Amino acid sequence: MMSNRSIHVSLMVMLSAILLAFSACASPQAPAATAEPTLPPPASPEPTATEPTQSAGQAFTSERFGYSFEFPAGWLVRDKPGEWPDFDPLDPNRTAGIDIFAGYVDNRNLALGVGARDLPEGETLASWVETAKSLIKAGVSKGVCYEGIENDPVSEEQITLGGEAAVLLQYECPASHDSFGLVALSVYNQKGYWLTWIAPQGNAEADKAEFTQILSTFSFTK
Repeated sequence: MMSNRSIHVSLMVMLSAILLAFSACASPQAPAATAEPTLPPPASPEPTATEPTQSAGQAFTSERFGYSFEFPAGWLVRDKPGEWPDFDPLDPNRTAGIDIFAGYVDNRNLALGVGARDLPEGETLASWVETAKSLIKAGVSKGVCYEGIENDPVSEEQITLGGEAAVLLQYECPASHDSFGLVALSVYNQKGYWLTWIAPQGNAEADKAEFTQILSTFSFTK
């Protein structure tokens, strides 16, 4: 028969076990922290060779006519008085000459001319445009089409040149010479300015886009 002492000890052990079990059920353990997945550091990009940036054109400033702009890279420049005077459609006496920029691109001869002349006091852009159209149609200095017979412009468009109002004329020359011409006209500081683009026909849209890009770089300097 168990003694009272042995019974007391057994009851104490059982009570402790019950309390431990109750404590474990009553106090839920926090779930174990899940380690977040770690991503490898991004790989450093391999160095790449950088193409040298090429300018869209060559900068040019004319002290004689008071302007600056960019013309296509690789073209020839003739900017002395009297050089290539036949390319001047608006200088009847061929005395002042113009600045000429010429290139040979894709088997096509291209010419860009820039000139200016003093205008009578009070002459406006509108009157200068009419004067220029008359001189071109008369064929002075070989005109836009580089021949004595000139057509009227097939279109006339309002544009800006160096921040000033301007007009762009488009010419399609007689089939015998198969030429295409653009003439930009503006008035600044009592001078009539003109920029001409002469090229073979057949590429009018691209020619006009390139000429427009050149005009966007134009600024008056005096």
